[in-house]
Amino acid sequence: MSNGYSAAYDDVIDAKNIEKFCKKEWDKFQDVFKNNILLNLDDYASQSSQGEMEEDYNEVDKKFIALAKQFYKKTGLELSIRYHDADNEGDCYDGVNGAFFGVDGMYQFTPAGKRMQKYVRRETYVIYG
Repeated sequence: MSNGYSAAYDDVIDAKNIEKFCKKEWDKFQDVFKNNILLNLDDYASQSSQGEMEEDYNEVDKKFIALAKQFYKKTGLELSIRYHDADNEGDCYDGVNGAFFGVDGMYQFTPAGKRMQKYVRRETYVIYG
């Protein structure tokens, strides 16, 4: 079996737009990184995407879960954190690289998705494997 690139996409929301809807929870999520220089967003996103969370990130995970719950409460959409390494698994033309925030529930433009349409964009990227 040979390896090759396959297409992928996500509906992506910028951090500044998450902050608009959930300022208090966003600030708490960011504070965890500011208060511990050994933690970083890319590592957390990578581990979260793989389902292999190091104990160091337990507090970050709790803050992100609180953020995601509040985001859902405010928007009706599910927020997740994801990671893509365009340099090693993708291509220079990928719309995402590193940690990014995905939004689920937009695909068929639910009523909530229609309201959020101007804040969320779909990005494409490739995965090698």
